[in-house]
Amino acid sequence: MVHFLFLMDQRHFLCHQFLDAWRPELYLATKLYSNRKIDLEDISKDWQELAQDIEPIGPATSATWKTWRATQVISENDNQTRLYNLKGYWRPLGHPVVRASSCYLRSEQDSRGTAFTILSVEEEALHSVRALIENFYAPVEPASLDDFLAQNGALPIQAARTYDSTTGTQSIYTYGHLIDLKDLLAQGLSLDQEAPKRILSLSANVGDTPLPLGDTPLPLKVRLVYVSNMAHEVGFSIESSSEEDYALVDKLFILADKAFRGDVLIHTGP
Repeated sequence: MVHFLFLMDQRHFLCHQFLDAWRPELYLATKLYSNRKIDLEDISKDWQELAQDIEPIGPATSATWKTWRATQVISENDNQTRLYNLKGYWRPLGHPVVRASSCYLRSEQDSRGTAFTILSVEEEALHSVRALIENFYAPVEPASLDDFLAQNGALPIQAARTYDSTTGTQSIYTYGHLIDLKDLLAQGLSLDQEAPKRILSLSANVGDTPLPLGDTPLPLKVRLVYVSNMAHEVGFSIESSSEEDYALVDKLFILADKAFRGDVLIHTGP
């Protein structure tokens, strides 16, 4: 059964409606390339000069940093905003506060120059770090997910956001019975962002399907894969993990790199 809805929000409906039952985290990632060979040791110094909260995590050889980004300013409003006191009662906000979310950055040099991979559970934090990178190291080029989508026709799609340029309509299709990406494309939709009827983003419910990493399954419980080729973002929802901060983040970076390389997540055959 297929339900047809007009789009009211670009990503939150598409993903979070299906995550509510599990309450897992949804980690978003994007990747940027600069044609400059940037000294990785200078990155944190550059950011700290702008009073940015950034610190290295993990082994020094990993070139991985954690930073905090402001994602929401909550203004004083006694009629609408309350804080829950740990003593067990609610009280008015009293003063404006800023909500900050963590974001992770990994840099590496390759034949194209310098690559930056950004990871966060907050899209606003992801965009904030991306804007800083673009300001520091412009010009930068976002990595495409074309190859990933081309190689993963067996992804079991639960929802897809589409755009019809002939009518100017953005819509969301949700599928009561999961449909493989290749079968969805056979219905006349396209991944080409210039096509009249194109897919802007999609969510795949991979459930307990093992996601292979070479010959070894990735040791994370991935429930949903979100891809926005238009925004150059890939997202993975995972069950709660007891991993230490860096160990979990390292595995998520590996998974993101797998997507941006265009590797196969779901095999079409045995």
